[in-house]
Amino acid sequence: MNQRRSALGWLTAALWMMACGGEPAQTGGSRARFATAAGSQPTLEVIPVRDTVGRGEPVRVAYLLYNPGDEREMRYGERMVGFTVTSPDGKPLPQHTNPALMEGEFPPARTKLPRNGLVGGVVDLTCGAPVHPEAAGEARACGWRYDFSTPGRYRLVAHYYTLSRPDVANPRAGVNFLDLKSDTAVVVVK
Repeated sequence: MNQRRSALGWLTAALWMMACGGEPAQTGGSRARFATAAGSQPTLEVIPVRDTVGRGEPVRVAYLLYNPGDEREMRYGERMVGFTVTSPDGKPLPQHTNPALMEGEFPPARTKLPRNGLVGGVVDLTCGAPVHPEAAGEARACGWRYDFSTPGRYRLVAHYYTLSRPDVANPRAGVNFLDLKSDTAVVVVK
């Protein structure tokens, strides 16, 4: 078990450094939670790239989905991972979307996540689904975004939802589809 725990911690750190170019923010031991995940259900984590950012700076987070059980077919649509953000005053922070950029159909994709498999990505919550990611300002044209302009502590939760196969009559969570939430992470805007 200790070998698996250290290997998984190393893999998580290596993936993080490849994706973000640095050490992850301290969030209370998410690497250890992955290694000791109970049962065979996948777990989801959200980890801020930086615990503290200045006003106007990108708020980037990594999301990691770990599958401790048997190989699993993963089905997902346009919003495989979503986020709930709570503002410093404790109210839900609305997600601003640009409908013109989010039009179209995104058919569900399929992939296999092996036993002890880990997938994830890094998302800029201040500009999701950018049309021209290399551009700055208005030219960047974000598909969606959150406004982090008020200084304070923001709470973040990642959500992952897969679709059930259409031929399943009575789908059950954890068997025919997944509906996961991460623990809460915090980002401070100064």
